[in-house]
Amino acid sequence: MIVLSVGMQKAGTAWYFNITNDLLQAAGHQDIHDLRNRYHLQRFMTRGNCNIGRPNLLKLLVVSFPHWMGNSYVVKTHEGPTQALLGLIDRGVVKATYMYRDPRDVALSAFEHGEKIRRSGAVSNTGFDRLTTIEEAIEFAKGLLPVWKQWAGSRKALLVRYEDMRQDSLSEGKKLVVYLNIDVSQEVLRSIIEQYEIKNGSTDSLRNQPLHFNKGVTGRWMEEFTASQQELSRESFGDILPEMGYDI
Repeated sequence: MIVLSVGMQKAGTAWYFNITNDLLQAAGHQDIHDLRNRYHLQRFMTRGNCNIGRPNLLKLLVVSFPHWMGNSYVVKTHEGPTQALLGLIDRGVVKATYMYRDPRDVALSAFEHGEKIRRSGAVSNTGFDRLTTIEEAIEFAKGLLPVWKQWAGSRKALLVRYEDMRQDSLSEGKKLVVYLNIDVSQEVLRSIIEQYEIKNGSTDSLRNQPLHFNKGVTGRWMEEFTASQQELSRESFGDILPEMGYDI
């Protein structure tokens, strides 16, 4: 089994990916970081969260090699489903999860992340440093919605809202265990969930970076956005917010 941990940018995707990876290991499966090195997949997935990018046919053929050698593991992407990927899902080779967040909070988080990058002078390939205004960040978040529509409309993934995960991560973790059909005790699940709680300052051990880049608080856009920015948000997201489960 290959688990594809898909997520909207700035929606806690590193958090969910790491929980999934730990749960698979607890169930007797493999750490993807070890498999990445063992099968020389460094060119095809990033080091920290093993992001494979666009799941096209060639990429899927390469990153599925450890699966055909008898391994089960998780990889990550922010991309929508391709025909090749949907075919593997239909055949039971891949199980996908998709985590998303209120796009207004996504915009705010992306903008603030960009500010941190600019202040530090760091070199980043995230592109967030190019978001110099909230308005640009809103447009960025709007561009993520087609991928949400693809996954929500395909009915091929376990859909997870960031807000639900923040409110009751244990319950959401139980749903993940059931969806993956793995054998993990309640005690082990709880310990994994608690390890990655924001209050515990959880980090990605490989990159020594926080798994929650900013505050991780839902609804902050209502305090931080000006009246005109809130109106722009209504214009940009108003039609889709109810479908996603959010109030306009």
